Amino acid sequence: MQRTQRLPTSEEAAKSQHHADAAPTTVEAVRAIDAIAPATGTAGQVAEGVWWIRLPVAAGPGHVNVYALQDRDGIVLVDTGTNAPQTLQALTEALRFLKSSCGTVRRVVMTHHHPDHIGLAGWFAEQGAEIVATRGTLAVARRMLHDKTLLRTPEEIDFAVLSGMKDLELAAFIRRPKRRYADAVAMLPNATSVIADGETLQIGRRCWRAIVGNGHAVDHLTLCSNDGLVISGDQILPGMSTNLNVPADHPNLDPIAAWRYTCRRIGERIDDRSICLPGHHTPFTGIAIRSRQMIASQEAVASRLLEHLQRPRTAIDCLAAIYRRTLSLAERTLLFPEAVGYMNHLATRGEVVGLPRGKTIVWQKQRRPRGDAIRRDASQTISRLYNFSSEVDETR
Repeated sequence: MQRTQRLPTSEEAAKSQHHADAAPTTVEAVRAIDAIAPATGTAGQVAEGVWWIRLPVAAGPGHVNVYALQDRDGIVLVDTGTNAPQTLQALTEALRFLKSSCGTVRRVVMTHHHPDHIGLAGWFAEQGAEIVATRGTLAVARRMLHDKTLLRTPEEIDFAVLSGMKDLELAAFIRRPKRRYADAVAMLPNATSVIADGETLQIGRRCWRAIVGNGHAVDHLTLCSNDGLVISGDQILPGMSTNLNVPADHPNLDPIAAWRYTCRRIGERIDDRSICLPGHHTPFTGIAIRSRQMIASQEAVASRLLEHLQRPRTAIDCLAAIYRRTLSLAERTLLFPEAVGYMNHLATRGEVVGLPRGKTIVWQKQRRPRGDAIRRDASQTISRLYNFSSEVDETR
């Protein structure tokens, strides 16, 4: 790999965050490529030397996409699915079809640390495959793999209280065991290869440039080829929104601004004829259009929230306004970190202020400065996002 790294300055990030994205002004279409999703246990070719494999997962859309790339000495697999028997069976069956012409898996490249993308990487490492990921992905995954407790941490409880959780809902949150990361992700080897922003991977005849960003996950990796292919992981998705949560241990982060900044950087590398190979749903063309559609949806949520915040409310009080329906207690537990992300983003833009009320923050639409108001600084917030991977790495 060539070591040609480019990281954003805080000035670039702040400028990017404050620059409003134009919503689509004409009828713009995102078009699925002419391909039918491959059946479980099979691989469908989407370009020369590139195969699409769809694997079952228990949550979300019920599937995850992984991609097999033909290299000179075997297969490079991008993402793996969860560490579950049915996933491993489906993936090994699909790879068996490619073995005679392409060989075995020599390298596994991971887009980010979420279980449906990284779960079987450790299993492939045991078979002799090299593991390649960003520094932040490896650091977060290793930290979470070593956390074997089922109990909520003090940080998680404090974050829930900060967000407005209280009484019986808080008691249920504390009492309910959380899912252990290690139950869905195989242990990673100590020896791994790190890919950084701006570096390249030569795979077969293609050269893939790494764009490392944040928002959905720490140091999320997107790969852009020199002939119009983009493996986007969960950065840009058709048919669903990218989840943009605030982590409990960094409650002030603005994942929406970080996600938008990364989308702009991807847009600099591609045009709308490029084929996007996403982590879920169907490969498509029109990546920039899809990014604008997702931003327009975020802005619609922001407008609803500003109307909702005419009087002070907690982030959890805003869930119904964000999702336009009443959520179950289980859904509220999963989704309140995304509500905090919207609060932080609107605060960064100076449109809302956070008012401390004991250990909780209530948010209100900005009218005039208040001495006790909490207002985010754009450059500091984004700078922390881009430095998060090194912070995590130091905790190992």
